Amino acid sequence: MKDSIGSFDIIVIENKTSTYPWFIDYDRSDVHLMTVGDDPETAETRTVITCSVFRDFITDWSEIDIKGGDTLTTTTGYRMYSSDTATSPYAKGNSDRVEMTVLD
Repeated sequence: MKDSIGSFDIIVIENKTSTYPWFIDYDRSDVHLMTVGDDPETAETRTVITCSVFRDFITDWSEIDIKGGDTLTTTTGYRMYSSDTATSPYAKGNSDRVEMTVLD
């Protein structure tokens, strides 16, 4: 995905759903800064993003059936644009593998 060109529905045409059943849990999601390293001169500041999502088990929002205890594996990605009118990203990347465990 990092080097892909085009919209998501074209890039992963074989691996998609026609609806989006996941919703962001804003109470459990967070963005904060973290300092890495003890030496003030060499310590780095990093942004930590936690995004928690939820989905009803019984839903007509998706044809993909899931249940408690399932492990969902995905690759996540991002693209950053300089403005809302920019036609290409100035930065983009992706994770190697993300696993989510479905809780009851």
